[in-house]
Amino acid sequence: YKKDDGTFVVVAQCGKEHETRAMLDGQIHDIGKVGSTIKQVKERLEAKLGKKLTKVCIAAAGRVLKTVNTRTDYEFDEETIIDEECIHTLELLGMEQAYAQLKTDKDGKIGMYCVGSTVIHYYLDDYIMLSLEGHKGKKISADFLATFLPDEVIESLYAAVERAGLKVANLTLEPIAASEVAIPVNFRLLNIALVDVGAGTSDICITKDGSIIGYGMIPLAGDEFTEEIAKRYLVDFGTAEKIKTDCFTKKTVSYKDIMGISHKISAQDVLEGLSDTVKTITKKLAEKIKELNQDEKVNGILVQLPLPSHIDEDKVIKTIAPEKDVDGFHPQSVGALSIGQKGFVSCTPAGVIQLLKRSGIEIAGKECVVIGRSNIVGKPISLLLLRENGTVTICHSKTKNLKEVTKRADILVVAIGKPLFVTKDYVKEGAVVIDVGIHRDENNKLCGDVDFKDVESVVSA
Repeated sequence: YKKDDGTFVVVAQCGKEHETRAMLDGQIHDIGKVGSTIKQVKERLEAKLGKKLTKVCIAAAGRVLKTVNTRTDYEFDEETIIDEECIHTLELLGMEQAYAQLKTDKDGKIGMYCVGSTVIHYYLDDYIMLSLEGHKGKKISADFLATFLPDEVIESLYAAVERAGLKVANLTLEPIAASEVAIPVNFRLLNIALVDVGAGTSDICITKDGSIIGYGMIPLAGDEFTEEIAKRYLVDFGTAEKIKTDCFTKKTVSYKDIMGISHKISAQDVLEGLSDTVKTITKKLAEKIKELNQDEKVNGILVQLPLPSHIDEDKVIKTIAPEKDVDGFHPQSVGALSIGQKGFVSCTPAGVIQLLKRSGIEIAGKECVVIGRSNIVGKPISLLLLRENGTVTICHSKTKNLKEVTKRADILVVAIGKPLFVTKDYVKEGAVVIDVGIHRDENNKLCGDVDFKDVESVVSA
């Protein structure tokens, strides 16, 4: 559930993989098997919660995703104070208009179900407004974005959950649900493209000016790798799925083929055998990003890193047009930063500099030590500190006498990726310490790379 401060609380969770490929490109193919899987997940959650579950909310995806943009007006006979009922009526009119437009575009041949709608902008007497309620006017309007999936996709979802003894309480689109969790409302003022790589589809959500303005998908994702493994090693879908996941936790993978013969293979060999599939998915994802690059409505693209290991991260980043690379990861953006030219800068390092400046901490002439040399934080923050005339030292896993180096620092920036690694033994009396790390400790509480309680007594900020 969502708390008043906007944070989400998960009271219970569990997951179960499909034993066969019962879904394809977001479409349920075997309702019975999917229903059985849902039922098993429900029973595990009921055991954890100690209560019966009867309703479910669904985040749907599908191989045929259609979006409709429309503008709707609702006029009054005289000036009227706008209340919730007026706004609700306007939104219903918008939905009806979107349906009508979709049927016109498709000649009414394909039955479609609306799985999500967004008001991009409200208007009062043709003037744009963030909120209509309480205002007075003769006409209210709205720009709508409605998203549709085929009826058969939705009907199969309802049938599967009903077999598990559940009723649908709410239905939305996967990228809408992902954006609610991953993109805070205040970030939606930025033009961000969120990519959600799932099992059957990779879904995209675009935000701008505080609203969601577009959705997209490619029908390629994790299941393509599972199928390739099944064909290559003569195993069923479930065994192939296990081989795939084991590749990221083990050096050697053990399995039995469909004849019952045992095998052992290195994880590296499995991953190398998937290179063609990796190239295909990366190409399709890159093409979708290029499509966004050419859309004048999209003036910035942010790819949420890290991407799943089967996606070529470097190739995707290079596909983004530098003038739309709001995260500053494109080689051209990095090059501009290194020689002091204007360009986009990685948000976390830029935030560190702003934190220092707004806290009244002088950087020029200070001994600045950065622990970590990642492309996302370590390297760009080092360049930004140098730009501010700091004397910069970068430390990493091969640095000798690390404590001696860090204890020279007037400003110590820690981005090493190890929870509670830095203690007061690493810190000079009166130093400024900035902790970029974020982890969960053994009690599932947030912590950083720095042991805050230990260093608090020796730092100045």
